[in-house]
Amino acid sequence: MDVVAGDIRKGLAQLRARGFEVLVIDPQYVPKMLWDDRAELSDRMVRLIRDVANEVEVNLFQRWALMRHWHVQNGVSLEQLIDASDPDKLHQNDWSTQQVSLALKNAIIKSVEPMA
Repeated sequence: MDVVAGDIRKGLAQLRARGFEVLVIDPQYVPKMLWDDRAELSDRMVRLIRDVANEVEVNLFQRWALMRHWHVQNGVSLEQLIDASDPDKLHQNDWSTQQVSLALKNAIIKSVEPMA
């Protein structure tokens, strides 16, 4: 994981050095990321991405937490979140992609609106 964190730091530093405004989006909460021993590894990766984003002071959109909330708190089944034609159970369907996009749009708008 140290190598991955270093690579993320390096990539973010390169983007920022070129003047890019950076937004990091963590992984999607889908069955493929939760099967077998992947749940613990996926959780570690989400934390690693969050920690690196905080460390280098870039914005983070927490897609994992959002989708997990839909599943755990709102009772949205994992099958409702993924593309039914995806045998790997890794990719989001149109509905969940649209919902994530709307949440991201709202977060961006909120971050650029002048504070009242």
